[in-house]
Amino acid sequence: MERLAQAAELMSRSESMRDAKKWFALDLLVLGVAVLCLLGYLRGLREREDL
Repeated sequence: MERLAQAAELMSRSESMRDAKKWFALDLLVLGVAVLCLLGYLRGLREREDL
């Protein structure tokens, strides 16, 4: 019975770790997209100033 409880705790821990990794990857993706959008916006402003 104790082994079963330990196994259940280990499974829940690894599951939450997997969720954390998924959300971390999603956050990095969103951050990357935001940086690309900002760079594109700044490039557009610079080109507009040159004209």
